[in-house]
This record gives sequence, C-alpha cells and structure tokens, in this order.
Amino acid sequence: MILLALPITIMADSPGEALQRFEAGDYEDALEVYENLLEDTPDAARLNYTAGAAAYRAGDFKKAGKYFEDATSAPGEVPLELQERAYYNLVNTLFRLGEAGRR
Repeated sequence: MILLALPITIMADSPGEALQRFEAGDYEDALEVYENLLEDTPDAARLNYTAGAAAYRAGDFKKAGKYFEDATSAPGEVPLELQERAYYNLVNTLFRLGEAGRR
C-alpha cells in the first residue's frame, strides 16, 4: 500500500501537477503546489512567475505581486520574455490592488 501512494505524493508537488490544476481552473490548489515547490527553490524565476499567475487568478493580488516581483529579481539571468511578462503582470496586479483600496 505504501508503495502505491508514493508516486501520488511525488507527483503532487511537481510543476506538471501544478500546471494541470491551473489549467483546470483550480488556482488555489495550483498556488499551493507552486508554493511547496518554491520552498526548495525560492529563487526560481519561472516558478515565481507561475505562482504569481495562480495567485492572481485566485484573486490574491498581494501574493501575486510578491511572486511577480520575485520573478523579475531572481538571481542569475532571467529570460527577457519572462521578465517582460512578469513586469506586465506586476503592473496589472498593482492596479488591481489600488482599485481594491479605493472601494
């Protein structure tokens, strides 16, 4: 029984599993998986970006902003296309936060 449960546990914290949850519209579950993955690799630009996307879709704009910002400032070389998307989404997130603050 334990051996049968092991692959499910391993798969549950994979980028592929997070992406499946995201594409299925389970943004909060996807975010949880991305956050678990970021515990081991907090400086991973692409994981921070996708965590930001999941948080944004889940309506958690504060977390989304943090993750998009972390994606832009990750150590090492971040691909230009990823930087552009992260900055674009960061600005949209900040707009949403400002919009919520005016209500």
